Amino acid sequence: MNRFLILIILLFMSINYSYCNNTMQRLFKHTEYVSDSINIDSLVSAWNEDSCGCLNKRTPVLMRTILDNIGSQSEDLYSFIRIFGKANETRVDNNTYSLIYYFNSICYNGIFLKLKEGYCEIEVEFKDKILNNDIHAYCY
Repeated sequence: MNRFLILIILLFMSINYSYCNNTMQRLFKHTEYVSDSINIDSLVSAWNEDSCGCLNKRTPVLMRTILDNIGSQSEDLYSFIRIFGKANETRVDNNTYSLIYYFNSICYNGIFLKLKEGYCEIEVEFKDKILNNDIHAYCY
């Protein structure tokens, strides 16, 4: 009886693994297809719709995808803000400007709740108002 039960469990696990593996392959193929036909305007629009990170559209990957596809259009501080919108916070230290954008935030009825924890931020640094390619993500 125990051998039969073990055999059924192993059979179930192999079927489940096969299903998950095929599903993952389909997702990767879909992702490759999507990345071939990126619509930058829609990505920038999604970024700007999520002004406080409440909609969970903003991510460091989304920012990097946009930056990689628009190239030098975002190298200076003002062009960057024109594309990504006003930052949630701005920090200035000598000639270094840091723009902070919230993502993965805890919100109530679409309103960002800045607690001591429960949100993440992307920090983008500019040295002398030129993009430093220093982009960091922090979660609290």
